[in-house]
Amino acid sequence: MLAGGLDRLDLSLSVRWQSGTWFEELTKAKEQAKGANEPAPITVETADGPCAFVVSPAGADGHEWVVRNRHYGLSVGNWLEPKQRPSMSLQVRSETLWHVGALEAVARSVRMIESLGGEVECIKVSRLDLCVDILLHESHWRRDVEDGLVTRARDINPHTQHRQLTGFSIGKNQIMARFYDKPVEIARQSRKSWMFDVWGIDAVPADHRIIRVEFQLRRERVKGLGLDRFGQLHDRLPGIWAYCTQRWLRVVEDASVHHTQEELRPWWPVVRDGFPGAQGSEPVVVDRAVNTDREIVARQALGCLASLVALEIGVPLGPDDPLPIMVLRDALRKAVKIACWNDSELSDRVRSKQAKLWRHRSSDGALDDGRVFSG
Repeated sequence: MLAGGLDRLDLSLSVRWQSGTWFEELTKAKEQAKGANEPAPITVETADGPCAFVVSPAGADGHEWVVRNRHYGLSVGNWLEPKQRPSMSLQVRSETLWHVGALEAVARSVRMIESLGGEVECIKVSRLDLCVDILLHESHWRRDVEDGLVTRARDINPHTQHRQLTGFSIGKNQIMARFYDKPVEIARQSRKSWMFDVWGIDAVPADHRIIRVEFQLRRERVKGLGLDRFGQLHDRLPGIWAYCTQRWLRVVEDASVHHTQEELRPWWPVVRDGFPGAQGSEPVVVDRAVNTDREIVARQALGCLASLVALEIGVPLGPDDPLPIMVLRDALRKAVKIACWNDSELSDRVRSKQAKLWRHRSSDGALDDGRVFSG
Protein backbone atom coordinates (compact mmCIF):
# COMPACT_ATOMS: atom_id res chain seq x y z
CA MET A 1 0.00 0.00 0.00
CA LEU A 2 1.53 3.30 -1.14
CA ALA A 3 -1.06 5.89 -0.16
CA GLY A 4 -4.68 6.37 0.78
CA GLY A 5 -7.05 9.22 1.47
CA LEU A 6 -9.64 11.57 0.02
CA ASP A 7 -9.14 12.60 -3.60
CA ARG A 8 -12.22 14.82 -3.88
CA LEU A 9 -14.60 16.37 -1.37
CA ASP A 10 -17.78 18.27 -2.30
CA LEU A 11 -19.63 20.16 0.41
CA SER A 12 -22.85 22.16 0.72
CA LEU A 13 -22.65 25.19 3.02
CA SER A 14 -25.34 27.28 4.69
CA VAL A 15 -23.95 30.79 5.17
CA ARG A 16 -25.35 33.92 6.78
CA TRP A 17 -23.81 37.04 5.23
CA GLN A 18 -23.48 40.30 7.15
CA SER A 19 -23.72 42.35 3.94
CA GLY A 20 -23.64 42.05 0.17
CA THR A 21 -20.22 43.68 -0.24
CA TRP A 22 -18.55 40.56 -1.60
CA PHE A 23 -21.54 39.95 -3.87
CA GLU A 24 -20.93 43.37 -5.43
CA GLU A 25 -17.30 42.45 -6.13
CA LEU A 26 -18.38 39.15 -7.65
CA THR A 27 -20.93 40.93 -9.85
CA LYS A 28 -18.27 43.31 -11.21
CA ALA A 29 -15.93 40.42 -11.93
CA LYS A 30 -18.71 38.42 -13.61
CA GLU A 31 -19.58 41.37 -15.87
CA GLN A 32 -15.91 41.69 -16.78
CA ALA A 33 -15.81 37.97 -17.56
CA LYS A 34 -18.88 38.27 -19.79
CA GLY A 35 -17.31 41.17 -21.68
CA ALA A 36 -14.06 39.29 -22.25
CA ASN A 37 -15.81 35.95 -22.73
CA GLU A 38 -13.36 34.34 -20.33
CA PRO A 39 -13.01 34.06 -16.53
CA ALA A 40 -11.99 37.27 -14.78
CA PRO A 41 -9.45 37.43 -11.92
CA ILE A 42 -10.37 38.54 -8.42
CA THR A 43 -8.31 38.74 -5.22
CA VAL A 44 -9.84 37.91 -1.85
CA GLU A 45 -8.28 39.16 1.37
CA THR A 46 -8.51 36.50 4.08
CA ALA A 47 -7.14 35.77 7.53
CA ASP A 48 -4.56 33.53 5.83
CA GLY A 49 -3.48 36.22 3.38
CA PRO A 50 -4.63 37.15 -0.14
CA CYS A 51 -6.21 34.45 -2.30
CA ALA A 52 -6.50 34.68 -6.08
CA PHE A 53 -9.54 33.28 -7.93
CA VAL A 54 -11.18 33.55 -11.32
CA VAL A 55 -14.91 34.28 -11.70
CA SER A 56 -16.75 32.57 -14.56
CA PRO A 57 -19.00 34.45 -17.01
CA ALA A 58 -22.02 32.34 -15.95
CA GLY A 59 -23.43 30.79 -12.80
CA ALA A 60 -24.31 27.13 -12.26
CA ASP A 61 -26.89 24.94 -10.53
CA GLY A 62 -29.02 27.85 -9.31
CA HIS A 63 -26.03 29.78 -7.96
CA GLU A 64 -25.23 33.23 -9.33
CA TRP A 65 -21.43 33.05 -9.28
CA VAL A 66 -18.83 30.35 -10.00
CA VAL A 67 -15.42 31.06 -8.45
CA ARG A 68 -12.39 28.77 -8.64
CA ASN A 69 -8.65 28.39 -8.26
CA ARG A 70 -6.22 25.50 -7.86
CA HIS A 71 -7.43 24.85 -4.30
CA TYR A 72 -11.21 25.20 -4.49
CA GLY A 73 -14.24 25.45 -6.72
CA LEU A 74 -17.08 27.59 -5.34
CA SER A 75 -20.65 28.15 -6.51
CA VAL A 76 -22.18 31.06 -4.59
CA GLY A 77 -25.89 31.88 -4.26
CA ASN A 78 -27.17 35.45 -4.41
CA TRP A 79 -28.93 35.56 -1.04
CA LEU A 80 -27.82 36.77 2.39
CA GLU A 81 -29.89 34.54 4.68
CA PRO A 82 -29.67 30.72 4.66
CA LYS A 83 -32.54 28.89 3.00
CA GLN A 84 -33.35 25.38 1.82
CA ARG A 85 -30.97 25.56 -1.13
CA PRO A 86 -27.32 25.66 0.04
CA SER A 87 -25.81 29.13 0.09
CA MET A 88 -22.65 27.76 -1.41
CA SER A 89 -21.28 24.59 -2.98
CA LEU A 90 -17.61 23.95 -2.27
CA GLN A 91 -15.36 21.49 -4.07
CA VAL A 92 -12.01 20.83 -2.40
CA ARG A 93 -9.60 19.85 -5.13
CA SER A 94 -7.34 16.81 -5.11
CA GLU A 95 -4.08 18.75 -4.84
CA THR A 96 -5.27 20.57 -1.71
CA LEU A 97 -6.55 17.41 -0.03
CA TRP A 98 -3.21 15.64 -0.50
CA HIS A 99 -1.27 18.76 0.47
CA VAL A 100 -2.87 19.63 3.83
CA GLY A 101 -5.58 17.02 4.46
CA ALA A 102 -9.36 17.44 4.47
CA LEU A 103 -9.73 19.03 7.91
CA GLU A 104 -7.25 21.84 7.29
CA ALA A 105 -8.45 22.34 3.71
CA VAL A 106 -12.01 22.96 4.89
CA ALA A 107 -10.82 25.06 7.84
CA ARG A 108 -9.06 27.37 5.38
CA SER A 109 -12.21 27.78 3.32
CA VAL A 110 -14.24 28.60 6.44
CA ARG A 111 -11.68 31.21 7.50
CA MET A 112 -11.90 32.73 4.03
CA ILE A 113 -15.70 32.96 4.18
CA GLU A 114 -15.52 34.53 7.63
CA SER A 115 -13.01 37.11 6.35
CA LEU A 116 -15.54 38.03 3.65
CA GLY A 117 -18.30 38.65 6.20
CA GLY A 118 -20.00 35.27 6.21
CA GLU A 119 -20.96 33.01 9.09
CA VAL A 120 -20.96 29.31 8.21
CA GLU A 121 -23.89 27.69 10.01
CA CYS A 122 -23.83 24.20 8.51
CA ILE A 123 -21.56 22.10 6.29
CA LYS A 124 -22.92 18.94 4.67
CA VAL A 125 -21.11 16.36 2.56
CA SER A 126 -22.35 16.11 -1.05
CA ARG A 127 -19.73 13.87 -2.61
CA LEU A 128 -16.83 11.83 -1.34
CA ASP A 129 -14.05 10.18 -3.38
CA LEU A 130 -11.92 7.79 -1.29
CA CYS A 131 -8.96 5.89 -2.67
CA VAL A 132 -6.04 3.60 -1.98
CA ASP A 133 -3.01 3.25 -4.25
CA ILE A 134 -1.23 -0.11 -4.26
CA LEU A 135 1.92 -1.42 -5.91
CA LEU A 136 0.85 -4.50 -7.86
CA HIS A 137 2.91 -6.94 -9.90
CA GLU A 138 1.74 -6.67 -13.48
CA SER A 139 0.88 -10.38 -13.55
CA HIS A 140 -2.11 -9.52 -11.31
CA TRP A 141 -3.34 -6.69 -13.57
CA ARG A 142 -5.24 -8.57 -16.27
CA ARG A 143 -8.70 -8.65 -17.82
CA ASP A 144 -9.57 -11.61 -15.61
CA VAL A 145 -9.86 -9.20 -12.67
CA GLU A 146 -13.37 -8.72 -14.01
CA ASP A 147 -14.10 -12.41 -13.39
CA GLY A 148 -13.33 -11.94 -9.71
CA LEU A 149 -15.57 -8.93 -9.05
CA VAL A 150 -18.28 -9.62 -6.49
CA THR A 151 -20.40 -6.49 -6.33
CA ARG A 152 -23.86 -5.11 -5.77
CA ALA A 153 -23.43 -2.99 -8.90
CA ARG A 154 -25.02 -4.00 -12.18
CA ASP A 155 -22.61 -2.16 -14.46
CA ILE A 156 -19.02 -3.34 -14.94
CA ASN A 157 -17.02 -1.79 -17.77
CA PRO A 158 -13.38 -2.59 -18.59
CA HIS A 159 -11.29 0.12 -20.26
CA THR A 160 -8.43 -0.45 -22.68
CA GLN A 161 -6.16 1.68 -24.81
CA HIS A 162 -4.14 0.22 -27.65
CA ARG A 163 -5.43 -3.16 -26.42
CA GLN A 164 -3.77 -2.61 -23.06
CA LEU A 165 -5.90 -2.75 -19.91
CA THR A 166 -6.12 0.68 -18.26
CA GLY A 167 -8.89 0.06 -15.75
CA PHE A 168 -12.45 -0.81 -14.77
CA SER A 169 -15.47 1.25 -13.79
CA ILE A 170 -18.06 -0.44 -11.59
CA GLY A 171 -21.51 0.91 -10.83
CA LYS A 172 -22.92 4.41 -11.40
CA ASN A 173 -25.11 7.11 -9.86
CA GLN A 174 -24.97 7.12 -6.04
CA ILE A 175 -21.94 4.85 -5.69
CA MET A 176 -19.32 3.66 -8.12
CA ALA A 177 -15.79 2.30 -8.08
CA ARG A 178 -12.85 2.78 -10.39
CA PHE A 179 -9.70 0.67 -10.74
CA TYR A 180 -7.05 2.21 -12.95
CA ASP A 181 -3.34 2.52 -13.61
CA LYS A 182 -2.61 5.83 -11.89
CA PRO A 183 0.78 6.64 -13.50
CA VAL A 184 -0.75 6.08 -16.94
CA GLU A 185 -3.61 8.42 -16.04
CA ILE A 186 -1.12 11.02 -14.77
CA ALA A 187 0.88 10.90 -17.99
CA ARG A 188 -2.13 11.02 -20.29
CA GLN A 189 -4.57 13.24 -18.45
CA SER A 190 -4.20 14.73 -14.97
CA ARG A 191 -0.45 15.60 -14.90
CA LYS A 192 -0.45 15.03 -11.13
CA SER A 193 3.21 14.04 -11.00
CA TRP A 194 3.28 15.09 -7.34
CA MET A 195 1.66 11.74 -6.52
CA PHE A 196 5.13 10.19 -6.84
CA ASP A 197 6.18 12.32 -3.86
CA VAL A 198 3.14 11.08 -1.94
CA TRP A 199 4.08 7.50 -2.84
CA GLY A 200 7.71 8.10 -1.88
CA ILE A 201 9.15 6.72 -5.13
CA ASP A 202 10.70 8.26 -8.25
CA ALA A 203 9.36 5.76 -10.77
CA VAL A 204 7.25 2.63 -11.03
CA PRO A 205 9.42 -0.45 -10.38
CA ALA A 206 9.98 -2.80 -13.30
CA ASP A 207 7.22 -5.37 -13.91
CA HIS A 208 4.84 -3.53 -11.56
CA ARG A 209 1.85 -1.21 -11.78
CA ILE A 210 0.51 1.35 -9.35
CA ILE A 211 -3.22 0.74 -9.27
CA ARG A 212 -5.69 3.15 -7.74
CA VAL A 213 -8.83 1.69 -6.21
CA GLU A 214 -11.29 4.54 -5.83
CA PHE A 215 -14.87 4.80 -4.61
CA GLN A 216 -17.14 7.72 -5.43
CA LEU A 217 -20.17 8.25 -3.20
CA ARG A 218 -22.81 10.92 -3.66
CA ARG A 219 -25.07 12.60 -1.13
CA GLU A 220 -27.82 10.00 -0.77
CA ARG A 221 -25.45 7.09 -0.19
CA VAL A 222 -23.10 9.11 2.03
CA LYS A 223 -25.99 10.11 4.25
CA GLY A 224 -27.29 6.53 4.31
CA LEU A 225 -23.91 5.44 5.68
CA GLY A 226 -24.21 7.86 8.58
CA LEU A 227 -22.21 10.80 7.22
CA ASP A 228 -24.33 13.95 7.02
CA ARG A 229 -22.35 16.86 8.50
CA PHE A 230 -18.69 17.48 7.73
CA GLY A 231 -17.89 17.30 11.45
CA GLN A 232 -18.65 13.56 11.33
CA LEU A 233 -16.12 12.90 8.57
CA HIS A 234 -13.20 11.71 10.70
CA ASP A 235 -15.27 9.15 12.64
CA ARG A 236 -17.28 7.83 9.69
CA LEU A 237 -14.60 7.32 7.05
CA PRO A 238 -13.28 3.92 8.29
CA GLY A 239 -16.80 2.48 8.32
CA ILE A 240 -17.55 3.84 4.85
CA TRP A 241 -14.37 2.28 3.48
CA ALA A 242 -15.22 -1.02 5.16
CA TYR A 243 -18.69 -0.98 3.55
CA CYS A 244 -17.21 -0.25 0.12
CA THR A 245 -14.50 -2.95 0.25
CA GLN A 246 -16.31 -5.70 2.15
CA ARG A 247 -20.03 -5.43 1.40
CA TRP A 248 -20.42 -3.45 -1.81
CA LEU A 249 -17.39 -4.82 -3.65
CA ARG A 250 -14.80 -7.58 -3.26
CA VAL A 251 -12.26 -9.11 -5.64
CA VAL A 252 -12.05 -12.88 -5.34
CA GLU A 253 -10.34 -15.66 -7.24
CA ASP A 254 -13.58 -16.91 -8.81
CA ALA A 255 -16.86 -15.01 -8.50
CA SER A 256 -18.86 -17.91 -9.90
CA VAL A 257 -18.54 -20.09 -6.79
CA HIS A 258 -20.79 -19.92 -3.73
CA HIS A 259 -19.92 -17.09 -1.38
CA THR A 260 -18.91 -19.56 1.33
CA GLN A 261 -16.16 -20.88 -0.99
CA GLU A 262 -14.85 -17.52 -2.20
CA GLU A 263 -11.18 -16.76 -1.72
CA LEU A 264 -10.02 -13.16 -1.91
CA ARG A 265 -7.33 -12.32 -4.40
CA PRO A 266 -4.07 -11.74 -2.49
CA TRP A 267 -4.00 -7.98 -3.14
CA TRP A 268 -7.58 -7.24 -2.05
CA PRO A 269 -6.87 -7.39 1.72
CA VAL A 270 -4.18 -4.74 1.08
CA VAL A 271 -6.90 -2.53 -0.39
CA ARG A 272 -9.43 -3.44 2.28
CA ASP A 273 -7.07 -2.68 5.17
CA GLY A 274 -5.14 0.15 3.51
CA PHE A 275 -7.33 3.20 4.02
CA PRO A 276 -5.72 5.37 6.73
CA GLY A 277 -8.89 7.10 7.96
CA ALA A 278 -7.40 10.49 8.82
CA GLN A 279 -5.48 11.86 5.84
CA GLY A 280 -2.10 13.38 6.59
CA SER A 281 -0.43 16.31 4.88
CA GLU A 282 2.28 16.15 2.24
CA PRO A 283 4.01 19.57 2.14
CA VAL A 284 5.99 18.75 -1.02
CA VAL A 285 2.82 18.35 -3.12
CA VAL A 286 2.46 22.03 -4.02
CA ASP A 287 6.15 22.41 -4.90
CA ARG A 288 5.92 19.52 -7.35
CA ALA A 289 2.57 20.76 -8.72
CA VAL A 290 4.02 24.22 -9.44
CA ASN A 291 7.07 22.68 -11.11
CA THR A 292 4.80 20.55 -13.29
CA ASP A 293 2.75 23.60 -14.33
CA ARG A 294 5.97 25.50 -14.98
CA GLU A 295 7.31 22.74 -17.23
CA ILE A 296 4.05 22.44 -19.19
CA VAL A 297 3.77 26.20 -19.71
CA ALA A 298 7.45 26.49 -20.67
CA ARG A 299 7.09 23.78 -23.31
CA GLN A 300 3.96 25.47 -24.69
CA ALA A 301 5.72 28.83 -24.75
CA LEU A 302 8.77 27.44 -26.54
CA GLY A 303 6.55 25.71 -29.08
CA CYS A 304 4.74 28.96 -29.86
CA LEU A 305 8.02 30.87 -29.90
CA ALA A 306 9.50 28.40 -32.39
CA SER A 307 6.46 28.83 -34.64
CA LEU A 308 6.77 32.62 -34.50
CA VAL A 309 10.50 32.50 -35.28
CA ALA A 310 9.82 30.17 -38.22
CA LEU A 311 7.37 32.71 -39.64
CA GLU A 312 9.78 35.61 -39.10
CA ILE A 313 12.73 33.93 -40.83
CA GLY A 314 10.75 33.48 -44.03
CA VAL A 315 13.25 31.26 -45.85
CA PRO A 316 13.83 27.57 -45.09
CA LEU A 317 16.78 26.79 -42.86
CA GLY A 318 19.11 24.06 -43.97
CA PRO A 319 20.08 21.24 -41.58
CA ASP A 320 23.38 22.98 -40.75
CA ASP A 321 22.18 26.61 -40.81
CA PRO A 322 22.44 28.40 -37.45
CA LEU A 323 19.34 30.05 -36.03
CA PRO A 324 19.58 33.84 -36.37
CA ILE A 325 20.16 35.05 -32.80
CA MET A 326 18.55 38.44 -33.33
CA VAL A 327 15.35 36.83 -34.56
CA LEU A 328 15.20 34.63 -31.46
CA ARG A 329 15.87 37.56 -29.11
CA ASP A 330 13.24 39.72 -30.73
CA ALA A 331 10.56 37.01 -30.86
CA LEU A 332 8.90 37.86 -27.54
CA ARG A 333 8.82 41.60 -28.29
CA LYS A 334 7.39 40.89 -31.73
CA ALA A 335 4.76 38.57 -30.24
CA VAL A 336 3.50 41.38 -28.00
CA LYS A 337 3.51 43.80 -30.94
CA ILE A 338 1.75 41.45 -33.35
CA ALA A 339 -0.92 40.66 -30.76
CA CYS A 340 -1.42 44.43 -30.30
CA TRP A 341 -1.02 44.17 -26.52
CA ASN A 342 0.05 47.24 -24.59
CA ASP A 343 1.53 47.09 -21.11
CA SER A 344 -1.90 47.28 -19.50
CA GLU A 345 -3.30 44.44 -21.58
CA LEU A 346 -0.27 42.28 -20.87
CA SER A 347 -0.62 42.98 -17.13
CA ASP A 348 -4.32 42.05 -17.26
CA ARG A 349 -3.48 38.78 -18.99
CA VAL A 350 -0.79 37.99 -16.41
CA ARG A 351 -3.24 38.67 -13.57
CA SER A 352 -5.80 36.36 -15.17
CA LYS A 353 -3.28 33.55 -15.64
CA GLN A 354 -1.93 34.07 -12.13
CA ALA A 355 -5.40 33.63 -10.65
CA LYS A 356 -5.81 30.34 -12.50
CA LEU A 357 -2.40 29.00 -11.45
CA TRP A 358 -2.14 30.58 -8.00
CA ARG A 359 -1.34 28.61 -4.83
CA HIS A 360 -0.96 29.68 -1.20
CA ARG A 361 2.46 31.16 -0.48
CA SER A 362 4.07 31.94 2.85
CA SER A 363 4.95 35.49 3.90
CA ASP A 364 8.52 35.22 2.56
CA GLY A 365 7.21 34.43 -0.92
CA ALA A 366 8.06 30.74 -0.77
CA LEU A 367 5.42 28.15 -1.44
CA ASP A 368 3.40 27.38 1.66
CA ASP A 369 4.33 24.09 3.33
CA GLY A 370 1.14 23.88 5.37
CA ARG A 371 2.69 24.89 8.72
CA VAL A 372 1.76 28.56 8.37
CA PHE A 373 -1.89 27.52 8.56
CA SER A 374 -1.57 25.21 11.54
CA GLY A 375 -3.68 25.92 14.58
